[in-house]
Amino acid sequence: MMSFQTFLDQAWMDHGHQTQNVVGRFNEGLRLVEKSGDVVALAHLITHVMGEHLGDWAEGRSWLNRLSENPHAKTTETLQALARFDAVLVLSGGGDVQVSKFTPSEWVRVLAMSASCVCERRETARAGGFLREAVRVAETGLSASDPAFRNLAITGNNVAASLEERSDRTSVENELMLLAAETGRTYWEKAGTWLEVERAEYRLAQTCLKLGEASRALKHAKAGLIICLANEAPALELFFTHEALFLAYRLAGDKEMAEYSRASLVQEFENLADDDKAWCAKTRDSVVAMGL
Repeated sequence: MMSFQTFLDQAWMDHGHQTQNVVGRFNEGLRLVEKSGDVVALAHLITHVMGEHLGDWAEGRSWLNRLSENPHAKTTETLQALARFDAVLVLSGGGDVQVSKFTPSEWVRVLAMSASCVCERRETARAGGFLREAVRVAETGLSASDPAFRNLAITGNNVAASLEERSDRTSVENELMLLAAETGRTYWEKAGTWLEVERAEYRLAQTCLKLGEASRALKHAKAGLIICLANEAPALELFFTHEALFLAYRLAGDKEMAEYSRASLVQEFENLADDDKAWCAKTRDSVVAMGL
């Protein structure tokens, strides 16, 4: 019999390109739940798939309701988690949520996930509103080690990365993209290691490149390089840092430094593990082919 963790790992791997297929496996997930942690993990998957990918708020809530009937869903912590995920679907769907039912930390997490959900539906103004409110609450009502900081960091990174991929961004989406990337950088400083902070600098550099802001992109790419060097970062981190530096120098018109960064990227590519080379080759080839 498949373990719950095997089910969950496969579902997360497949959900982006086999979304409806993953929904069809939710019943299997319900049967495999063995402890309260499984309930929370499945609730997260359901909310992400039904909210962020499908925008089917009512059906998502129906699945959460079924999950709440599981015997392992009766602990206080698990019930609180289910309430948060349900609130995300209600809020994202335009319904009213009683804020007083949640602690500031819980409300930040609800707002952050809701921002991701509605951003994917291209409800940019609402996404920005949720994210700004989450940051406001986080800055005024949370302790220095609150776990909600990690949620904000993840949301910031994911929203920025998603918006970067859109070729038809509006000015409002550009504004949200920068806010999200800045939020990711700020809160990975609180919730992550040097690795997450370095990657947040890369995300900010890429966002600034999309906005045509060469000097700011260069600032964040250089910050990422400094972090890599200070922590003896592996080749994969240096590879993408040099990609960001190349693109920033190229946008700034500094051909000499752009060429130096390109050569550094090619050199770091050779230091990658074979598995990493397979998926990084496209980036290397793209950079090599770019004119200055």
